[in-house]
Amino acid sequence: MPVSSQQEKINAMKAKYELDDSDFWALPQNKKVRILYHDACERIANIEGVRYEKPEWLSKGENGVWVVQASGFLKDDPDNVVWTTGEATKENVTNKKYIVSMAEKRAKDRLILKLVQASEFGIKSEDEAEAFANPEKDEQIAELQQQVKDLVGSGITRSTVDKPVGKPSGSNGNGVIDPAKLKERQAEFDALLAEAKLRFAGMTWRKEVQDNFIELYGKSHGYKEDSNPVAVLERGEIAHAYKVLLPDMVDEG
Repeated sequence: MPVSSQQEKINAMKAKYELDDSDFWALPQNKKVRILYHDACERIANIEGVRYEKPEWLSKGENGVWVVQASGFLKDDPDNVVWTTGEATKENVTNKKYIVSMAEKRAKDRLILKLVQASEFGIKSEDEAEAFANPEKDEQIAELQQQVKDLVGSGITRSTVDKPVGKPSGSNGNGVIDPAKLKERQAEFDALLAEAKLRFAGMTWRKEVQDNFIELYGKSHGYKEDSNPVAVLERGEIAHAYKVLLPDMVDEG
């Protein structure tokens, strides 16, 4: 059976950028549309040395629409400047707090795929549209959400995390964190990271979590970029981070 031009392009991309089948998936409604994960697009940009020019915002929230025009070129081909746009509204973004960043991600991913001539073969980024929801990824998210709710739900609900609690002692009196409490905190934090990694694709998820903790506990706890939340924060505080960063992850109670 002959290999399609699209499959040839995918095979070439796998070889050049060290990708594998897990970096692609097919749109259920149209198997001819292949979706590339955002972090894979970032890897391609790093390998190719994509150079971004200053973006131009075509719409800054007018009528609820954010549109940014992105342009750039490959480091080895500076004369071939390519441009494209990325748009986002409350209707096509799952997390309403990150409409601006989603518009930027869509523009950058489209630009990357155009620069490596992948978009012409029906290869798109997962950030292109909410219609590109990955069923397998949705199942993973649903499973993780239940795990998180089981953890957070054990005595911690929205009513108990409306405000951060006071600065924790974090120890059993002799400066050593109680192993049982440490294990509980680690479980909470691991679940938060896993969920954030799924929601905030690419390299942004860890920054979203860390920035959230810094904003919440920077002043009250001296929390910094290199702080270990498991050692610094108690379960109630980590649970509070769920409400702020992932508001649908904590049961009403």
